[in-house]
Amino acid sequence: MPDRSTPDALRPHVKRALIPALIVRWLGNTVIRFPFTFLPAISRGSGLSIDQLSLILSMRDLTGLTAPSVGRAADRFGPGRVMVVFGWLGAAATLASALGSYGLAIGFVVFGFAKIGFDVALNGWVGEEVAYRRRARVSGIIELTWALAALVGIPVVGLLIDGFSWWLPAVVIGGLSLPATMALQSAFRDGNHRAGEREVEPFSLAPLRRKSVIGVILAIGGLNLGSQIVVVTHGRWLEDVYNFDPAAIGFAVITIGLVEFFASGSSAGVADRLGKRRSLLTGGLVLAAAMGVMAIVPAPPLPVGLALLAMAFLGYEFGFVSSLPLIAELDPSARSTIIGFVIGGATLFRAIGSPLGTWLYNSGEWRQAMVGGTLGTIAGLGILVAMVKEPS
Repeated sequence: MPDRSTPDALRPHVKRALIPALIVRWLGNTVIRFPFTFLPAISRGSGLSIDQLSLILSMRDLTGLTAPSVGRAADRFGPGRVMVVFGWLGAAATLASALGSYGLAIGFVVFGFAKIGFDVALNGWVGEEVAYRRRARVSGIIELTWALAALVGIPVVGLLIDGFSWWLPAVVIGGLSLPATMALQSAFRDGNHRAGEREVEPFSLAPLRRKSVIGVILAIGGLNLGSQIVVVTHGRWLEDVYNFDPAAIGFAVITIGLVEFFASGSSAGVADRLGKRRSLLTGGLVLAAAMGVMAIVPAPPLPVGLALLAMAFLGYEFGFVSSLPLIAELDPSARSTIIGFVIGGATLFRAIGSPLGTWLYNSGEWRQAMVGGTLGTIAGLGILVAMVKEPS
């Protein structure tokens, strides 16, 4: 096990690997986010219909169901080695997605698998290398890369698509991912990271017999179900209620990025002091409260509506980031495997949330969608209170 005799300071080899890991993750998060924002432009350029692209993106998201298997591989071979492998695979898949419609389809789906693999191993690595008392701060710093994708990555992608072509962002991001992954590989080779294989239990569903693991999966699943309903319907809501055009919606994405940046940054300092379970509960309550108000008042004045939307994203991001250190401590001997089960569960709940949110909006517009999201989130929080305790 890593030496944690100095829990209040990151050891040098951890810092060396963390910087390129953050860059790889930021670039990957940009690849995950930008197709949703620029779907019409990608459709026109690639020759694929929006329905076909949506199907491809759904298939990409469902690669998250492989997370438990990836987690076991990280526990066996070491999370650092797995991070590097999936970093290279993600870079290659991103570059392939620039090669016409077939390259885009294959590249996007393979990238989804690579992204899940990298994220599971990264969180497992943090669990091994960073003491629990300061782990939320490191997880918060890592999650800032999600907000930076909206603040920096997506605007740059928009400029590249508007000024050149739909495929250029994939070339630029894939090209930048290559040296970043090379630097990560070098950091793991030179640092004091675990090498070689270690004995792990054969893959099984045994962790799912534990009350705390099931509780966390369902609690975070409820959080993801609620937030996904907001994600898939808020663009239509902005158009229908406030007559936003695509440019205005794009500005709203930047605003959401600022909120996510604040949420990730605040969780980095707050969750270690408040407690990870309590912080997860707090974030979920904020998300549920925002959706509940929007269900009661589905067409508030624009400043109020945007504030409530920002509040929903703030609650989700704060709660999810705070949960990551807690997940890694449920079973210290198999951190990546447990993280894989939780991420796989979250993927399944998001896959349910997308069509459910669309159906609810089509049936009763924003009010009904927000009622569904609120109920899902509250159910998850109830399970959290009943089944999960803060690790000692």
